[in-house]
Amino acid sequence: MADVFLVELERSDKASRTKDKYAFSVKKYISPGIGSVRVGEATRGVIDHFIRNVVDASGPATARTCGAVLSWMFKIALRHDAVSINPVLGISIPRSQAAKPQALDPEQFLDLRTKLIAWEKEPVLGRTRSQDLHEIADFLVNTGLRAGEVFALGWSDMDLDADKVPFRVQN
Repeated sequence: MADVFLVELERSDKASRTKDKYAFSVKKYISPGIGSVRVGEATRGVIDHFIRNVVDASGPATARTCGAVLSWMFKIALRHDAVSINPVLGISIPRSQAAKPQALDPEQFLDLRTKLIAWEKEPVLGRTRSQDLHEIADFLVNTGLRAGEVFALGWSDMDLDADKVPFRVQN
């Protein structure tokens, strides 16, 4: 079934990076993990056990990719009457726990700023880099705005004649 999937994957309109990621998942995780299981023997329990092993060994993100690939594989099997149900449906795959953001202390920020300025001064392919990155970092730190809020600002959102420049941030 993996070979049939890889042929269909290659013919699909998926982005090339997605194709590479899915093909890698088949070769690295799915074929070694459950490649010896016959299509008709692939029950929800077998798939669930495999997914839990991937979560433990490689993390939830990899398990979610494997789940997406397996779901597609079994859709192909359904089309070819090799199975009567998709055993991947109904299996819950945990999400990655997002790391809680931490603010830099003043010393860490000064270190980051120094490194940004040094990076900006290094030529790349004979050209200088943009000199704006450390200024963006300064603006973020001094205003307390988030990156998305800063990049969404327009001139009409600021009053540059005021003593303190007020910002109107759209929610």
